[in-house]
Amino acid sequence: MATSDLDNETAIGFENIYVSHAHRQPSPIIRFDYPEAARETAIGVAHWSTATVDQHGRLSDRSTIRKLEWQPGQSISITPHEQSAVVHTADNGRWRIGSNGYLYLPAAIRHDCNIEPCSRVLIVASLSYRQLVVYPTTLVAIALAEFRPGPWRST
Repeated sequence: MATSDLDNETAIGFENIYVSHAHRQPSPIIRFDYPEAARETAIGVAHWSTATVDQHGRLSDRSTIRKLEWQPGQSISITPHEQSAVVHTADNGRWRIGSNGYLYLPAAIRHDCNIEPCSRVLIVASLSYRQLVVYPTTLVAIALAEFRPGPWRST
């Protein structure tokens, strides 16, 4: 390899790939503009995420739980509503946030909401209403097609 080739590799950052941690060069600072703060919407201030549901009903993302400041072991109620699952804290709720901080949807709720193992869901946490709603992606697709049918029409 010619010297100029080595200089090009160094210039694009390959010098740190196979170097021990003690000898690494600090990475350059990359400026990042954070998005604007959440704005008030019809459902209040909301935090959105997507997750995969495993065979035990565990949702793979817990950022919405953290945004709501719900704690592991917190008592919750889960109610199916029009093929979505609505979750609230409840003093004597039937279910709890997992000890690992993840939300587990019971099999009966998954069945009522048509949520299959390994499927993806949209999770919406309303910080204003202090509730979380889990939507199967098939329901999201139907809502998108009905609300804004233009992009989904065949050409």
